[in-house]
Amino acid sequence: MPPLVLLGIRALRHVLITKSSLADTFRPHARNLSLGLTLASLALALGYVLMQFDTFAISTVPLSQNQLMQTVGELNIPDYRYWVFRYGSLFFLGSLGFMSVSVRLWKNSGVVLAVFIFLFMLTTFFQARLETLLGASGCNILFFASLGGMSLLLLFTAWRQRESSRHELVYIAMVVWFLLWVSLSRDAKRYDFFIGLPLAFFTTELIHRAALFVTEKIRNVQFLGANFRKRLPLRVIKVGIALVIVASLMYWKPAREHAKRATFAATEMRRATPGNAPVAKAFAWMKVELPDPAVVAAKWGFGSQLNVLGGVKTVIDQDHYIQHWIHLFNTHVRDATDARAALEFLKTHGATHLMLTQSQPPEVLLQGDLSEAFVPAYPQENFTEAGVKVWEIRYPPNIQSNPKYLATEPGE
Repeated sequence: MPPLVLLGIRALRHVLITKSSLADTFRPHARNLSLGLTLASLALALGYVLMQFDTFAISTVPLSQNQLMQTVGELNIPDYRYWVFRYGSLFFLGSLGFMSVSVRLWKNSGVVLAVFIFLFMLTTFFQARLETLLGASGCNILFFASLGGMSLLLLFTAWRQRESSRHELVYIAMVVWFLLWVSLSRDAKRYDFFIGLPLAFFTTELIHRAALFVTEKIRNVQFLGANFRKRLPLRVIKVGIALVIVASLMYWKPAREHAKRATFAATEMRRATPGNAPVAKAFAWMKVELPDPAVVAAKWGFGSQLNVLGGVKTVIDQDHYIQHWIHLFNTHVRDATDARAALEFLKTHGATHLMLTQSQPPEVLLQGDLSEAFVPAYPQENFTEAGVKVWEIRYPPNIQSNPKYLATEPGE
């Protein structure tokens, strides 16, 4: 969306200063016109978000506080320990690099911008600790004030400068990237995947400046002779200093060993699922053994895997993500207290099989007159000890579908 909005602003500006009847009036004030259009676009975007704020509510309960949404780990708010776990010390050094770039490029305006960046960093990476001092509302006010201050100051700096170098535009692009994705990551872990590039960029900038500073100090040290200083391989020294800093960040424990954490993230956190887990073998069995119209009821997180790897249909999954159905499944099947209600829910949704990955299903399903409806199907050996179990469902004649289990919202 931002690139499209930027394209629209530039197109409208071009029309106003070249094609419109007021072109002669607008042309001398082209920069002011650009600033005005940008501020107007930001105001419209903010207004739209405020107008649509109620969209993020479900039955008067905010989406983030919805009971089901709270079970999605990627939507949790990251704390300081999470940032250290994911990025070592790079999240901190990247922010310092952002501050140093601001001061170097924009001088006095950059100093003010660095203050806003510091507040932004404090209210994002140290959010939980700051909330203990200021409270959640105070921390949020400080965060939005710093974000708004940075945005307005960057716009003002861009409006005041007549020319920008090509390198400066690269820095500006990284600044926007950093602000956008770090702001989103502040309230949901899932977005932190996108902040790696600007963190690496600004950390590299900081390392580069540190190597230049140390090299310059060595060049000007007084106790070395003039001839010796001339023969110093300063370029080699600069590269060596940078390598030492990078190696420290990557492998030194006090610097949080980013290489170790990055390797873990790549091999464990982002590995393919289900991999070679027992559930993968169950999917393979389904694809071969179950007939085409089979419908397997299972936890919603297995939905897409059952569809693709098992070749079967499902009741709840990530595709339709009907939250009330997931709630009904959890209540009447996963945590069943009434076998009849469980069978009614499953029959209403046309389930032919049930897959559970806990050690045993609810005892109510295996006891009483209705226990014969659940016939063990997989695995055929050591079924009792298996971690993944599949039952064929043979509905008794007195079990009927109930439309209430098709309701997509409470109270329907």
